Amino acid sequence: MNRCAVCNRAVFFASRIADGKTFCSNYCFTYSEMPGFCRECTAATTDVSPGNTLIGGLFGSMMDGFADRCATCHSIVQRKRPLLFGIPLPRGLTYRVIYTNHITYVGRQLKD
Repeated sequence: MNRCAVCNRAVFFASRIADGKTFCSNYCFTYSEMPGFCRECTAATTDVSPGNTLIGGLFGSMMDGFADRCATCHSIVQRKRPLLFGIPLPRGLTYRVIYTNHITYVGRQLKD
């Protein structure tokens, strides 16, 4: 059993690993002492925010994935996927995201 490098919670299924450390959530995975996005991540993105995600009935949206963690600001790349009948569709826009707690985040859309 591993422990989260940020909050020390037990991690049973280590899906988020970086620099030999295990993280329990996207919040801990993107946690950094640095406020906001680094210069490189800001330059690679636009000011367009992903907005909120919402699941209502059979439709909504969700943030998916946790790729390409920045070594400086710890932001990650996620795709905002629309949901149809509760199933995520393959399309969606890609954003660089930092979680501000376990459910909220700030993000910037990646440039093409």
